[in-house]
Amino acid sequence: ATGATVRFGDVAIYHAVLAALDLSPQWRDRLRRAFSRRKGPRELLEAAASNQAQPTGAVARLGALAPAEAARGVQDELAKLGVEPVGRTVEDVAARLREKAADVAPAAAVANALTSYLKLNAPVANSLDALRSFAAGAGLDLSAALDAYAERLALIAKHKPPFWADAVFSAEAGRRFEYYDGFVFELARENAADRPIVSGGRYDGLIARLSGGKRHASGIGAALRADRLETGKGAR
Repeated sequence: ATGATVRFGDVAIYHAVLAALDLSPQWRDRLRRAFSRRKGPRELLEAAASNQAQPTGAVARLGALAPAEAARGVQDELAKLGVEPVGRTVEDVAARLREKAADVAPAAAVANALTSYLKLNAPVANSLDALRSFAAGAGLDLSAALDAYAERLALIAKHKPPFWADAVFSAEAGRRFEYYDGFVFELARENAADRPIVSGGRYDGLIARLSGGKRHASGIGAALRADRLETGKGAR
């Protein structure tokens, strides 16, 4: 086929960026899940920027304490009110308050760094340099993820697949697939980039997630949209 383009990415690099950024566990999980959803990470960050409320009152005070101290604080507060805990222990209540206190929206610098990453688009030949430049500018150690990425690029280049020389890296490639969590790709016609003919990628964590961590295996998958192929008569 002529006039085809390859768009590719690596979801593992996105996960590495999240791991390296100063994010609360809650926000790291939200942003990880958001990658494969219609309202993605950018929309989530924009919503957070408009609601920067900080914990106050008992949440702020007790949430800053160690678990045992927070539990005692909850017990004292309930005693003052003459209330007995029902259904949950004071330890449960204290743990929830500590989680709520830690659930702080990303700082502006962190949100800006992640947004900058998500905007990355670069020809395959320049993509590694672009990623390393981003990491250096954001002050993030992505060496393990980028070393793996560099090795994969070298292996792909060795096999010289069709269209690869003009392939384009996109940090947001793979957002439409929840199960792929590694290298992802799409091949489409130049005039129909939003309607890929072939798409696929790696799923390194799918088996572990489905088995509750009892099994670990990597795999690859791809899908061919036969209805988007041209026939000899030019029909789709």
